[in-house]
Amino acid sequence: MKDGSWASYAEAEQIARDLTYHPNQEFASDVLFDTVHPMIKSERGKPDKWRGVEKADLLSFRPRGVARMYVVSACAEALHEGALDRPSALIGMGTRIGQAAAKEAKSLPSPKGVKVAGAKAASVASGDVKESLVGVRPTMPLPTIPQEERSIPVIGEYDVVVVGGGTSGAPAGISAARQGAKTLVIEYLYGLGGVGTHGAISKYYHGYRGGFTREVAGALASWNIEPKMEWWRSALRQAGADIWFGAMGCGAFVDRGVVTGVVVATPQGRGIVLAKTVVDATGNADIAAAAGVSCLYTDESDIAMQGTGLPPRELGASYTNTDFTIVDETDIVDVSHVLVYTKDKYKPGTFDMGQLIDTRERRRVLGDYTLTVADEMTSRTYPDTVGLTMSNYDTHGYTVDPLFYIHHPSSRIEFRVYVPYRCILPKGLDGLLVVGLGVSAHRDAIPLIRMQPDLQNLGYAAGVAAAMTSRGNYPTRSVNIRELQKHLVEIGNLPPTVLTDEDS
Repeated sequence: MKDGSWASYAEAEQIARDLTYHPNQEFASDVLFDTVHPMIKSERGKPDKWRGVEKADLLSFRPRGVARMYVVSACAEALHEGALDRPSALIGMGTRIGQAAAKEAKSLPSPKGVKVAGAKAASVASGDVKESLVGVRPTMPLPTIPQEERSIPVIGEYDVVVVGGGTSGAPAGISAARQGAKTLVIEYLYGLGGVGTHGAISKYYHGYRGGFTREVAGALASWNIEPKMEWWRSALRQAGADIWFGAMGCGAFVDRGVVTGVVVATPQGRGIVLAKTVVDATGNADIAAAAGVSCLYTDESDIAMQGTGLPPRELGASYTNTDFTIVDETDIVDVSHVLVYTKDKYKPGTFDMGQLIDTRERRRVLGDYTLTVADEMTSRTYPDTVGLTMSNYDTHGYTVDPLFYIHHPSSRIEFRVYVPYRCILPKGLDGLLVVGLGVSAHRDAIPLIRMQPDLQNLGYAAGVAAAMTSRGNYPTRSVNIRELQKHLVEIGNLPPTVLTDEDS
């Protein structure tokens, strides 16, 4: 590692994955295992020897000069290196320290006058940090504390930043990097591919399988999870993109109506990654929503939601498609609940659980154009088409669009749907493209455009568009649509007719 930054650690992690991946692996550790750790200076100081879990001095786990805090890891000064590398030792110390912390907390009054202190430094970019302050449950606002003005460190600078490395995000990163853009893909899990890998839906249902999708992992209709995740990672690395696992995009950096960066939470803290163009591939329009863009989602006027699942993970098994509940992805309590509930749902002895909830409907951005069911049923064409999707009507729930009172299509009919560029442009904001399930579409229009092959191709198109705008230093709304379409026609993403299509 050239330094102690998160970027250097992330690069070291990718090198380790390059060296350790095996094509026959069924499962792998999420994270690197470090044997050398930075060590805190504790209240007690480093003991002469490790005396075991029961006799360890808890003051050796308290940072010197920092009240009401314990460090429960191999970074504690309570031991010689290696003593807490065993999970059994960490479990034991965690139990002891948890009990001690609970006892201490009961004796302390509720904190008052809490605030986040300010800290200013010379600014390298103008703009405002935009983050969501709704708390863990949008319907139950939490109290806030004052935060004085403070500077946020810039932890990276790229042409294109893709937030989310799932079904649309990984392709967006690949295409942007192949176009020569300095590209970063940020993914909070430790693998790429979204529902087709971490979500264990490792088989195509419907969807147009030409274009970029034909290239993905040999264009197989079904696949094993581990090789597919590695294909995405290798393709990004070969294209020259950087990958940050274990990091989360949690806000936008906005300058006069233009997104110029992303707020990123890493294990080392929160920082800004500057970008000429940002692709929101969170699947939940998280970056767009944080930036203040209006969004479309179920509310008190209608509780229609498409079905959701979370798969078990068995060694040797890949395809596991579930639908047994509904989940509000904007509600962290709801998300946490299904992760816990599912542990009880499946049989004892299940090897592991999926880490990605297979939500078929999420928050969607309000874009320059909102795709409707009528558009889809009539195969409406547009002058700015960038996506082609093919599917039957796979609703996984009940519908609310009035058109379905007249006619509900048979599951035997496959529709051909065109997606305009305007559907990935959030209304009122530039510098940002939104892909995945966060695109601008009516909730009943989503089933026809959410097949994995189609989301992959749309993500690829967004990555090319992002690279074009970053290269030319012009707004996302000023992209040369014909140039973009010609490239997509050349690789097979779109038919040649889109070059002459008008609004039908």
